[in-house]
Amino acid sequence: MQRRRKGALVIVLLLLAIGAGNIYFSFNGNPIKIMETKNKAQDFVARKYPSVNVIDIDPWYNFKFGSYGAHVLTQNQEPISFYIEFYKNGYIDDNYMEAKLEKEATAMIKPIVEEVLPEIETIVTSVHLPEKNDFDEHTVFSKDLSVGISLDIRWSEDISREQFVHRTLEIRDQIKFHDFKVGNYFFCCEINNGKQSYVLSLEKDILDITRQELLDSEEINIF
Repeated sequence: MQRRRKGALVIVLLLLAIGAGNIYFSFNGNPIKIMETKNKAQDFVARKYPSVNVIDIDPWYNFKFGSYGAHVLTQNQEPISFYIEFYKNGYIDDNYMEAKLEKEATAMIKPIVEEVLPEIETIVTSVHLPEKNDFDEHTVFSKDLSVGISLDIRWSEDISREQFVHRTLEIRDQIKFHDFKVGNYFFCCEINNGKQSYVLSLEKDILDITRQELLDSEEINIF
């Protein structure tokens, strides 16, 4: 009888351990597969971007989709950080081209913005690739490249609503003057020592809005 009890206890403990292990793996992934992902990421970059020099790979697990991936840091002329994600169905997603082109686009656009806005704190350039393209690691950003561009521009300054409108439209017009095809803008200016902010999103339907139209509109939000 005592042996049966011990045997049952061992089985219960094993089941609890298996259950705990399954819960751990479901949230944190299989440690062996995570390490294998590092090699898979290295092989993927070598095949798809053979001229790219990888200097660091940090593998991870996405419990939401049950997928494994890695953050990859490369160094050619400039360091570029991007991700690769391997899904269960065999699909592989990576954003190397977006990360590369965004960095190059920012380097070209930021000095133009600074001519109007020396107080700029951050500018984030998002590049949206067409579904079908023949871009590779040698593709370089240019004004004529068939990509979509979004800009997120933020700064701090004690200005009025009218001055904010003037600043944002001057930036828009300056970028347009230099023939950059930006599809949408997001502007945010912290005023009164960060106690509130002017926020404006210029998208396709109001991208060419005039100064007076903007002043008369409700597009500018204050938070």
